[in-house]
Amino acid sequence: MSTLLRVRAATLASPIHVRLAPGAAVLVGRRPSLAALPAGALPFASERVSLVTVPCPHASENHLLAWHDGARVLLRDLGSTNGSRWSLPARRTVDASPVDALDLELGEVAASSAADAPEAVTWGDADEYRANVSAAVTDWFARQGLPARVAVALAAEGSGDRASVPLGDGYSLALTDGRGAGTRTEFPAMARALDVVWAYVRAQRGEFEAERDGLHDDLIVESAAMRAIHRRIYRAARAGLGGILQGPSGVGKSAFARCFHDHSERRGEPFVEANLAEDSDDRALFVARLFGARAGAATGITRDRVGLVQAAHRGTLFLDEVGCLPLDAQGVLLRFLDTGTFRRFGDAGDAPVGKADVRVVAGTNVDLREAVRGGTFREDLWWRLSGVVLELPPLRERRADVDAYLGAQRVDLGAGPRPVLDLLSPDARALLDAHPWQGNFRELRGFVARLPLYADGPSVTRRACEDALHAGSLARPSAAPAPPSAPPAAPAWDDVMSRAMQVFPRWLAVRGEHGFGPARAPAPAFDFKVFVEEVIKPLSLARTLGVEHWDALPRRPDPSYQRMAERVGYSDGKSVQDLLRIYLLLKPMLG
Repeated sequence: MSTLLRVRAATLASPIHVRLAPGAAVLVGRRPSLAALPAGALPFASERVSLVTVPCPHASENHLLAWHDGARVLLRDLGSTNGSRWSLPARRTVDASPVDALDLELGEVAASSAADAPEAVTWGDADEYRANVSAAVTDWFARQGLPARVAVALAAEGSGDRASVPLGDGYSLALTDGRGAGTRTEFPAMARALDVVWAYVRAQRGEFEAERDGLHDDLIVESAAMRAIHRRIYRAARAGLGGILQGPSGVGKSAFARCFHDHSERRGEPFVEANLAEDSDDRALFVARLFGARAGAATGITRDRVGLVQAAHRGTLFLDEVGCLPLDAQGVLLRFLDTGTFRRFGDAGDAPVGKADVRVVAGTNVDLREAVRGGTFREDLWWRLSGVVLELPPLRERRADVDAYLGAQRVDLGAGPRPVLDLLSPDARALLDAHPWQGNFRELRGFVARLPLYADGPSVTRRACEDALHAGSLARPSAAPAPPSAPPAAPAWDDVMSRAMQVFPRWLAVRGEHGFGPARAPAPAFDFKVFVEEVIKPLSLARTLGVEHWDALPRRPDPSYQRMAERVGYSDGKSVQDLLRIYLLLKPMLG
């Protein structure tokens, strides 16, 4: 039994009718060609195929293959991305039987509105931005069923950015940055798509420029990790959020806090920063510094003082080392964040209440989540501050940022100022690549400042770098090399076992609270396997690696924990991470 294939299109006065008899096949397209088909596209001999030309700009060159195998009618999309009303998986065969007639209708697919524009892209520099916009728009066109591929390139000087969208057969779309119009097109669907994509590219360009404009001289974001952090700060600031910046001292928390301010609507207002470690032991000093003080409130206060929150009114207040605040001072800060009101130090109960509108960004070099769990930081204050929480990795995990900084800093070794990176000999470069930068950017800045004192000649040798690094290190200089130290004494394992046996029943009772298994009462019979896995192993591992405090743990799982695992012969870093966490939870019980 034969089947009728009807091909309809807006450009056809009447449908094209093709009769598919058993054993027959047709190739439908704008310019169908068996020679243009890829190898293996035909499941039978080409002599069976007749060609059907459809004069429709929405059809692909080779659009669709249909054939009758004697029992079924089969359709295969040949990879078209056009207005076919048939929704066929690309390059897949679909059984369209049993039918007496098939309708293949070719026409426009309505372009999406601007709300359905391509998803936002990410970028790190101008080249990455252009490549990612290109990929996003290309994917969007494909999902709309419009046959377009997009290449975004920087145009000639003064002509703006232009995105060229070739459609084939001489048709193209041109997207401009607003100073010019798009190329005219005969296809209404393409014209609507042009409007959507033009608006999208313009918006993305604005986002790109706004983010890059917020990079000031003190901020290095060359590494992928720091670019991602900077992007999150940009979006959080635009959304009106503050946040918590966690990371070791010297990684640039102050500079990133400034980014919160510069990217927000408050950027024209004051940016005020304070290190709360200075007031960590005195609640009165904290209140006076943060909220101001009345004259005569304490010895030495002879006139009214303005506090930090008043100085930062309508702007941004960066509170560094917020984890140092005692609990009662944390309560004072929380009340201000909740109400926006405060009282100066020394004000009586009937004194007017002060008000300030500030966005607070907090910085800390301790893990505030662990501080909350340990009871040294208020949970309600955590929730109030944590608009967005960002972990700033240490400099040793950001080699690209080290290179960027050395490339931006210029020193004069007698032949005029040149970038430090260009002056390094290969072995000096290798030395700096392996250096741990324990002091982060503070150590790096000091190294660059000292370098001219130790360089001898027009380039920087490994010896010069070693001397400049050592001059600022914590190691005490000595005239003669110190004798080799004796190997560490073996731990007194009898004492360790005795203390471990004492703490084991308590650990069984509380272990479920920390996610290491269900909480349960001490077992009636000694559970030796749990004893070894959850007491002896963590204790032994922590002593071997020298981990005694939470601050000693790496900030990120990889590659730091993996390196630890390699040192002690473990197979993976996750096991080491879990055992060290157990040890630090056990440690208070060990006395």
